[in-house]
Amino acid sequence: MDATLKTKKYEKAIEKLLNEHALMPAKAGDYSRIVIVDKERQHYMLIATGWATPTRFIDAILIHLQIQSDTTIWLMENNTEIHVRDELVKNGVAYNDIVLAFYPPHYQALMSA
Repeated sequence: MDATLKTKKYEKAIEKLLNEHALMPAKAGDYSRIVIVDKERQHYMLIATGWATPTRFIDAILIHLQIQSDTTIWLMENNTEIHVRDELVKNGVAYNDIVLAFYPPHYQALMSA
């Protein structure tokens, strides 16, 4: 598949995943889930911002993904119970194109085999 077409396909899969989870209600507190997309640099984030309790404000990255120049998707951060890799695979992303970037490189090689 052409790299441009693959990138567009992966962008759609990522945005679908993040937008679906942005609509989920907060477990507690009064905060919003917001999707942030930077297509120029290929970064995609789901953040939570607002009041978790009457005295605790949160502004946190829940999920951070980046499409690399070789069209692999790097999962930079996942602070959720969502199995991001599995959900992306269900949306048409090749399993071996997803790198769990929060693990050291020598572990990443073991997990993609």
